[in-house]
Amino acid sequence: MTDYSYLNGHPLACTCVDCTRKRKLRLNLPRYKDIRWKDLKDFLWNRPNHKRYIPGVYMCEDFARDLRDDAKASKIDCSLVYIDLVDGSGHMCNAFYTLDEGRVFLDGTGFQEGAVLKPYTRVKVQVDSPYIPEFIFPQEGYKRVLKPMGIVRSIDVV
Repeated sequence: MTDYSYLNGHPLACTCVDCTRKRKLRLNLPRYKDIRWKDLKDFLWNRPNHKRYIPGVYMCEDFARDLRDDAKASKIDCSLVYIDLVDGSGHMCNAFYTLDEGRVFLDGTGFQEGAVLKPYTRVKVQVDSPYIPEFIFPQEGYKRVLKPMGIVRSIDVV
């Protein structure tokens, strides 16, 4: 019979420095909600602090970091995604994991002049495929799908 009152040779109530540190690390891990695609869209729709893309000032990496920080503040797990394109340029977007859709890649830089709805796009990110943003909240009279940004050479999710 296994004695579960010990873990890695130490009693569960051990107060040694190493066990105390490990216990604190486990207790301080962020607890994220399990979400569905609808929950993610609701979060995006209700997110108030969306800024405009300004070349050289507020760009894709700023959008991605702000969206990640807002998601984590709402207990939604979100990753940054670094994308290298075949033409040598780069881009950054976000990845979320939903229970019903799996990993979802979102880009918040899809602003269209005059549009009033949220500029979030969903993107299928795959190596050797075009990066084509498609609006999550399309507006009548505006493009639903943006032109391809390029062919994805590599993806790094952090």
